Amino acid sequence: MLQRIRDGFGRVVVIIILGLIAVSFIFWGIDLPFTGPTYAAKVNGEEISLAEFERNLQAEQANFVELYRIELDEPIRRQLRTAVIERLISQRALTQRVRDLGYRVSDERLAESVQSIPLFQIGGEFSMDMLRSQLALQGMSVAQFEELQRRQLELLDLQNGIMNASFVTPDDYVRYVEVLNQRREVAYATFEVASFLDQVEITDEQVEEHYREFGERYMTEETAAIEYIELKRSDLADQVEVDEAALRDYYERRRTRYRTEEERAASHILITPDDGETDEQARARAEALVERIRAGEDFAALAAEHSDDPGTASSGGNLGWITRDMLDAAFTEALYSLAQVGDVSDPVKTDFGWHIIRFDDIRPGEERTFDEVREELAEEYRNEQADDLFYDQANRLADVAFEEYDNLERVASTLGLPLKRLETFPRSGDPNAFPNSAPIVSVVFGVEALEIGINSDLIELADDHVVVVRVVERFPPEQRPLEEVADEIRETLRRERAEELAAEALAAFAAALPDELTPEFLGAGTEGAEASADAEGDSDAEGDSSEDAAAAADGEASDGGESEPADGADVPAARLAAEHGGTWHVPRWVQRSDFDMPSEVIAAAFNLGKPAEGKRIRETVETANGDRVLLVLSGVEPGNPSEVPLDRRTAILQQLRDARAGAEIGAYATSVREQARVNVPQQVLETPF
Repeated sequence: MLQRIRDGFGRVVVIIILGLIAVSFIFWGIDLPFTGPTYAAKVNGEEISLAEFERNLQAEQANFVELYRIELDEPIRRQLRTAVIERLISQRALTQRVRDLGYRVSDERLAESVQSIPLFQIGGEFSMDMLRSQLALQGMSVAQFEELQRRQLELLDLQNGIMNASFVTPDDYVRYVEVLNQRREVAYATFEVASFLDQVEITDEQVEEHYREFGERYMTEETAAIEYIELKRSDLADQVEVDEAALRDYYERRRTRYRTEEERAASHILITPDDGETDEQARARAEALVERIRAGEDFAALAAEHSDDPGTASSGGNLGWITRDMLDAAFTEALYSLAQVGDVSDPVKTDFGWHIIRFDDIRPGEERTFDEVREELAEEYRNEQADDLFYDQANRLADVAFEEYDNLERVASTLGLPLKRLETFPRSGDPNAFPNSAPIVSVVFGVEALEIGINSDLIELADDHVVVVRVVERFPPEQRPLEEVADEIRETLRRERAEELAAEALAAFAAALPDELTPEFLGAGTEGAEASADAEGDSDAEGDSSEDAAAAADGEASDGGESEPADGADVPAARLAAEHGGTWHVPRWVQRSDFDMPSEVIAAAFNLGKPAEGKRIRETVETANGDRVLLVLSGVEPGNPSEVPLDRRTAILQQLRDARAGAEIGAYATSVREQARVNVPQQVLETPF
């Protein structure tokens, strides 16, 4: 966006640089080691230009800053440069492989692809004017875009070829479902940190000792007092006046934009030489088809039967709407030479073969009048004038800020802009002052932080928002006084000690558990009928009495008509856990997707191996909030593929195919990259001086 600013920015800097170069010539001659690489990388001898690399790098850096809202320090800049050049190398290597394998995209398919892009459509119909205007905004010609689109389609064909070759075997599906829908029987005791806090008392001496040892943890945030001048395009829009004469002149200078070309709808039949067939023989076949069409045979039926263009044959050869400069010149010349809708051309030769073209429909060119586009034109005029005013003001701001390099007040006075000040701008940024604070933070606190009292360069916060900043004073981090952080330290020490007590309680509980954990001890079957059924099966496997478990469940249900919660189960494990300050959760069958159990417990349970017959596995877990958990894994049941509904089965198979195809595409791309001869100048990976 600020290219126009940069084009006119820093005239004084340019003069100084030219002067230094002239001095160098005088004293050392012109044989200076002042050269750099002329390319960003070479892939199998083909160059990736510095311009392409810089364009992608700038976009990547902008995305990074916007996403993470942090400054770009030296390590991050190096990582981004490496990531961008590697991506470009992989793309170029794949493009070369596609070319070597003979993938080609026809003009017809390219046209269909471009016309289907919503950005280039008006009212659902493709517009060549819209295509040109959108590409102009990106500084790209139609030819450049078509070449880029052709490459993307060829890469897509390669990708689809790999994806279509991927498959999933029935055994793959069965194993996946068995793991995905696996159930595990888990019981656990929780020792919550909060339940031990009341047992902890922290003395003033402990607080003071912690402060002396870890005082660096309690620092103020680094801040700076800054002055700044900001310029927003929105503030300038009200200054734009629109008069009728200027608007009519604006319309005349852009009149072609409101004039649409004649468009013709067409269908075609493509004939290419078969194996062993000459070009003339292919032409003869095309001429025979022309005779049959003109004799009354159906064009669409003949296209479906004989056309060698698979993209259009099934639709009767339909190519949609075509302008004069959209396809091969010979093709469009033949189409536009047809006089009447329904006319069929003689065979036309292009690089793809022999085309039989039918003229299907016409949309004559038209021109919208000034009155028809006045409102649209006025809005565009205001925006353009506001842009020009913004760019001019931003240029002026940049130049004056450089000239008055150590005084921002004079800059504000010269330009008639307000001088603003923040007494405490923090290193974490201030979204109230600057919604996008990251560039300001980088200038004020970054690797190459601005010197105190010196005006910054022009800083772009958004496409329509720039600032110049001056650091008035810096305030480095300072240790906060003890009286200010004493309560914070006390709470920290209380929690740390409570976590230790929770860990000690868990250890004592684990030590008190019997070596053999029976279902009765754990409370299996005390969570209602369904849990009882699960426990019954488990008890049978262990050789225990399922009747006892069912009786326990019935007894609980008879108390109030509902099952007691897990931590209230009157079972030996629950009583033992309570003695040590914990809460016991009786065994139940869970899946990976269960959310009513701590995620850390689920993750740990499904990371354990399958317990041996009649055995149980114990594991200690610490949750994110510091609670301690002892889990007991009693059993593992694989998922049953036959229980998966048909629609879900189809979705799983598609997921597996997509995952397999993605892995194969990634492996193929990696292989192509590794086989390529690559040369990257070291300077490209280094941040510029």
